Amino acid sequence: MRCRSLCMLGVLLVAAVAVARAEPERQPIAVIVSATWDTPDEIQLTTLSRLYMGRVTRWAGRRIERYELAPGSVARSAFASRVMGRSERELEDYWLEQALTGGAIPPREVDAVAEMRRIIANRAGSIGYLPLAALQPEDSGRLRILAVRVDGAAFRPDDARYPIQMTILPNDAPPASRSVPERDAALSGTRQLDRSSHSGHP
Repeated sequence: MRCRSLCMLGVLLVAAVAVARAEPERQPIAVIVSATWDTPDEIQLTTLSRLYMGRVTRWAGRRIERYELAPGSVARSAFASRVMGRSERELEDYWLEQALTGGAIPPREVDAVAEMRRIIANRAGSIGYLPLAALQPEDSGRLRILAVRVDGAAFRPDDARYPIQMTILPNDAPPASRSVPERDAALSGTRQLDRSSHSGHP
């Protein structure tokens, strides 16, 4: 009887660990600009939405080039939902309507994370987004991460209240194809980037 109880306890513990590992993981999506572009340290969530919907074309004194990830990525879907309040399908319909009526032009699509990092770093006046974990330590000095202001308070990606987050399911690939130690190193470097961008612009 005692043996059977211990075996049952072992099975329950294994099941509990499996369930814990299967829980979705939330990861922030960083809004990035070139470090060479002298902008505010933060952007209103409503302003970001209007920029990406093409309803506003200028910010921080200049015309903005908007970039987004290719369709089908977890980050793009989450960004559309969290920032524009729409699904990717709804945005497709929106841009079709804009094209038919001569309205706003959609953001430019970028296929790869590395390409997004390179484009934004080299083009002042451009804005983009990436999973925070996809940024690299060498991006320090090349990219700045903007805080996002909502309801009178500005939140940075390392704040639990940060409004632009994506949910990674257990079977989803990580934002960047790296091992756990490499992703941890990237996160550490990105937090340094986040802090340096914050301190450089009071």
